[in-house]
Amino acid sequence: MEETVQLAHLPDHNRTTDLMWLRLWTSYAPVITPLRALGLVTDVELCGGEYNVTAALPDGSYFAITSTHALPVDPADVTGWTVQRLFDDNPTRAVLYDSTEDGQDAEHGNALAPMLGRIVHWMLAGRRALHEELPGRLGELLANLDPGAAWAATNAPTPAAKAAALEIKHRSETNELPPTGAVHAAGRGVTVMFAVNHLPTWAVWCELLHLHDISYRGSYATAFGTFQGVTVKVIADGVPALDAARNRARQELGQ
Repeated sequence: MEETVQLAHLPDHNRTTDLMWLRLWTSYAPVITPLRALGLVTDVELCGGEYNVTAALPDGSYFAITSTHALPVDPADVTGWTVQRLFDDNPTRAVLYDSTEDGQDAEHGNALAPMLGRIVHWMLAGRRALHEELPGRLGELLANLDPGAAWAATNAPTPAAKAAALEIKHRSETNELPPTGAVHAAGRGVTVMFAVNHLPTWAVWCELLHLHDISYRGSYATAFGTFQGVTVKVIADGVPALDAARNRARQELGQ
């Protein structure tokens, strides 16, 4: 029977509902998911507009994964990876991997497999994996991963997703739709993120995309719909509070 690899739990902080955090978490899933499979609690750091992926290690240190500088919003713009091992209470910095232009691993460029493979081998060599039940083949699988296929399968948008995202952006810019905060095409779908100031705005989106499976988390509403035959995930800030206010008003009016 095929073994199931358990992923490390999500980071424990309130940024997991932040629109930019969600966008980066999704975009960099091909980096984050293997680290979580190794038992490492992985996070996206938002430091004054500079982004990186971090993974906590058992000894209190952590990996910081960046590019030439901070990570770009779009992973397609990554030209090379750096992996440093850092300590919160110690200025020591150990460079585990560097495939940026002048780095020791520059020949690998933005390929994922060599970078992930280096981390995996470092973890396995020191018996640092947190889950002893990890399949023994995990290191080999990641080290031999085809980075182009893995990245494309997870992130590169299909022509239909690209077209749908462009059309949503165009309609928003020409005021045919309420303003959006971000429209991001990845794989076969589109993610739309925006703030809702009044419920009629939300109603427009619901009608256009035939939204369903609406759920609330914190101040955000998440829903799914379709546009031009493409699956769209909507993350809207403000809907729960507006819904609550409307329900209170109805109760006060005895409706």
